[in-house]
Amino acid sequence: MALLSKFSNWQEANIKGKCGDTRDMPDNRIIRNFYNDIKDWFIYFKVEVLLGLEKYIPVSVCVPLIKTADDLIFLLEKRSSNVKHSREISFPGGFIEKGESPEEAARRELKEEVLIASEEIEKFLKLGILISPLGYLIHIFISILNISRNDLSVFNKKEVDNLILIPMKEIMMMKPEMYHVKLKIFPYDELENGKKNWLLPVEKLKLGSRYLKPWGGKSYRVIVYNYNGEPIWGITGEIIYEIVKMLKEGCLKLLN
Repeated sequence: MALLSKFSNWQEANIKGKCGDTRDMPDNRIIRNFYNDIKDWFIYFKVEVLLGLEKYIPVSVCVPLIKTADDLIFLLEKRSSNVKHSREISFPGGFIEKGESPEEAARRELKEEVLIASEEIEKFLKLGILISPLGYLIHIFISILNISRNDLSVFNKKEVDNLILIPMKEIMMMKPEMYHVKLKIFPYDELENGKKNWLLPVEKLKLGSRYLKPWGGKSYRVIVYNYNGEPIWGITGEIIYEIVKMLKEGCLKLLN
């Protein structure tokens, strides 16, 4: 039972918040220690391990859904000009702080940005993890809210310009636009004077001339929802797309 309990706690934690924000962790010792603690349990249960997680920055995103009599309403925010990704539409979210679990971070961001009290949350569940090609490990949660629209006039004006409400039924009828961009690996930074700051010393390491220029070019999907002339895209668009797909396939149920 002790084995099952420890493994269950790991599964529930999904790289629990001991990992925190990797920018604050010298040599990522916290993550490595955590891996050492649980590696034997992975071997015992023959669980596949996703390697190299220490190179990703863990963040949490909360998808707030307002419960009505017969539907759910997405609650999104348009970010203020004072924050990163200003003027973009997104869900509440941010870095996981030291000592926080992914769920604790998601609940905190929901409270900080949209000022939702814990008693207004009817249900809080884990949707899954999204790995961003930009280096983020994104823990995604869904919160079912019992709150009236009139309550949404209050929010954190330092981080949010305004709130946007979109009924689930409307989102499920929308057809998002699909685009594909190219991701390349650059072994250098281009400086303003035209010179290159080599991040990977290709010639010194004798890696081959083909690595003297950017390589890769993998196609990466970008999903864009157009709502009243406003683009909802990036990670937010990806999350909405996955939720809609799971609902249509019957593998996600949000209303009893």
